[in-house]
Amino acid sequence: MVMVKTWLKLAYSLALFGALSAAVLSGLLRGLDYYVYEQLRFDNVVVVGITSTASVVFLGVVWVVMAVVDLVRSRGLREHTYDVAVLLVLSVLFDAAFKLVFRVPRPGLSGPLQPVSALMSLEYYSYPSGHAMRAVALALYAGKRSSTAWSLAMYTWALAVCLSRILLGVHWTSDVLGGFVAGLITFYASELLKDPLKKVLEALRLGFILKQ
Repeated sequence: MVMVKTWLKLAYSLALFGALSAAVLSGLLRGLDYYVYEQLRFDNVVVVGITSTASVVFLGVVWVVMAVVDLVRSRGLREHTYDVAVLLVLSVLFDAAFKLVFRVPRPGLSGPLQPVSALMSLEYYSYPSGHAMRAVALALYAGKRSSTAWSLAMYTWALAVCLSRILLGVHWTSDVLGGFVAGLITFYASELLKDPLKKVLEALRLGFILKQ
């Protein structure tokens, strides 16, 4: 029953993302994007610091620290460390795939890059926001497994990251909305894939890296 509900939530999230993407590509949200971009800008060290906490580099370093602690203390990755790894890998793959499919230039930029250049410069494209995607997915994961106080802290952090991308002018509002929904997709997909991936690791004789 739990798996069925997760599949349904994933399907709803994909449908919502599809509808939002269609609206973005058709230009229906262009007026909102330009209005917010011109009216809501606030660039300082605090906003930059908040947005940096959802970068691939920062979260990658945090995960490495978690993994090292697990290996030293438990001689294997604990469940939550493994789960976060699956979630982060999926977020990176989805982020790259979506950006290359939709190819929406960031604010201040225009025109698509050539395919080869795009593969080397994904940062040129903005839809959906990868920072928002990762923050939302991690907040949902924490909310499902943590105390109320920690869950609220994570939800607040995710919303702050989403807002920071708009305030810094590096994303359109529609990018962040897309990143929010893509975060739902990432979370539900990771919930469905983590157990099958464990079996793959065991089949490859790599199950020893997980704490038994």
